[in-house]
Amino acid sequence: MAHHEAVDYRHTIKSIDNIWNYIKGGHGRFTIKSEVSGVHHTYKVTMPKEPDTTKPIPLWISVLTGPDQFVFLGTIWEHTMSFSRSLKTNVPETSELIKAIHWIMRRVAKHEEFPDTMSFWHEGYCGRCGRVMTNPESIETGFGPTCSGRN
Repeated sequence: MAHHEAVDYRHTIKSIDNIWNYIKGGHGRFTIKSEVSGVHHTYKVTMPKEPDTTKPIPLWISVLTGPDQFVFLGTIWEHTMSFSRSLKTNVPETSELIKAIHWIMRRVAKHEEFPDTMSFWHEGYCGRCGRVMTNPESIETGFGPTCSGRN
């Protein structure tokens, strides 16, 4: 009987530019982790299927709260590189889940790299189309072979 090991398609993304490109791809899943405490939170980004390109495109962000169960938090706006918490979410503004997204977006807007005490992991899904990635080069970048060349 053959033994099959589980394959881990996650990978860290180091550069703040690459982190921002992954988030604004509109279909990724990522985890941010404190390397000091080990605390981590996993998020999913989605966007409209057919966005109106004449208006700012919203990136909707949700947080993992259980096995493949996500709770909507709010919107990331690409044009301002900012996050706004939804009034419809029951996650309070003071929650670490919300604070973490504000923290990432402040770093993106200021073009500040993550400190060594924090890490950003994509969860093995292409940031642009959301498919599972298996190609080593794709896993490295966070974008599948078809999506890596798109703007």
